[in-house]
Amino acid sequence: MILLGASVFFFSYFFFALLILGFMWFSRRGLAGVEPLDDISPVSNSRKALYLMAVVLLVLTFALAPF
Repeated sequence: MILLGASVFFFSYFFFALLILGFMWFSRRGLAGVEPLDDISPVSNSRKALYLMAVVLLVLTFALAPF
């Protein structure tokens, strides 16, 4: 049973890795398009507030002990 779970775990990640490599190959760009779009302009205040709300939501919904 453990061997079955390990093989499903391995092959599912292996499948997605092959899928990503296939998309990179078909796009003919490889890793050329993974740079950030804009490094110069600062992050807006609305995005900073959204980030803080996401962190607060994560802290509030985090369960130390699952039930």
